[in-house]
Parts: sequence; structure tokens; C-alpha cells
Amino acid sequence: MLRQFFNVSTYNVAEWIPFLRIVAVPFIFLTILLDVRIYTGILYLATFSTDALDGFVARTYQLVTRRFAKLDSTGDVLMLLVGLYGFYFFETEYFLYYRIPIVLVVSLYLLQQIISLIRFRTTTSFHTVIAKASAVLQTIFFSSMFIFGFIPWLFYAMIAISIVETIEETVLLFIFRESKYNVKGLYWVLKDKQS
Repeated sequence: MLRQFFNVSTYNVAEWIPFLRIVAVPFIFLTILLDVRIYTGILYLATFSTDALDGFVARTYQLVTRRFAKLDSTGDVLMLLVGLYGFYFFETEYFLYYRIPIVLVVSLYLLQQIISLIRFRTTTSFHTVIAKASAVLQTIFFSSMFIFGFIPWLFYAMIAISIVETIEETVLLFIFRESKYNVKGLYWVLKDKQS
């Protein structure tokens, strides 16, 4: 499975886009280490913009595959991790002050992945509507924080939607009997079950 995941010679157009996002992560990390906030923010925002593009290409040309979903999820997680590291690097005081909500969100996400691994032997790739909104808000927060500095209300909004997202996806794990990807959300799943 891992070999197929990184077999770039077999990627379709949609799969290349999240793969390039994964490749960009070390460059964002480098701008953080070089202490160039504005370049970190610009590169972070530019890299994330591919997230909307890959979804559009995949849906338009019917290229949504399990591998695409995994690449997309991997890219999202790596972007979040490098964003958190940049947060710690550039705004250490705020990061440590708000460590409890940060640890809460990360813990909920890890719990969700552990449950998924136990139930389905794979990580989640739901890409729900709330997850997409959460990714957008995370990007807005990190990019603006890198360029302009820490914005408290944006941080709280990001934390709130991230908590809602992880709770929704954890609930979905107990509803499904097998691993699913590209699920719109709990509302639509329950609506389908009723009909």
C-alpha cells in the first residue's frame, strides 16, 4: 500500500497536486528556520491554495481515488504540523500561553486516528464540509500570523471549528462499518440512512 502511495509514475493529474503540496512542506519549514516570516506566510498560503485546485480537478474530471484522498489528507496534516511549528517558532509566548486548547485539538485528532486504525486499519480521509472549512480557517490563521502576528479571535475560531471537525469525524467512525473517503458530513450520512 505504501509503495503504491509513493509510486508517482502512476499518479493522475489530481494526485500530483497534493503530492506537490507534500513536497512543498520542507521548503516552508526552511523559511521558518531562516526566520523569514513574510516568506513563510506567502509560501504557506500559496501551497494551501492547491488544496482547492486538487479537489476541483478531481471532481471535474472524475479522478477521485482512495490514493488521492490519502495524499490530500497527508498534505493537510503536514501543513498543519508545519503551521504549528511555525506558530511555536515565531510566537513562542502565545503558543505556550494557549497550549491547552492546542493540545486538546491535537489530542482529539490523534484519538480519531487511533480509533480509525483500530476499526479499519487505516487513517481517515473523510474531507467533510466542516473539515474543508477548518482547513481554510487554519490556513488563514497561520498565514496571517506569519505575516501580521498573532490574532486572538482568529485563533479561537480555528480552535472551535477544529474541535467540531474532529468530533464529527470521530462520530462518523462509529457509524460506518468500513473505511470511507470523501464524505460530506454527519448530516448527510444520517439523512441517507433515514431515506
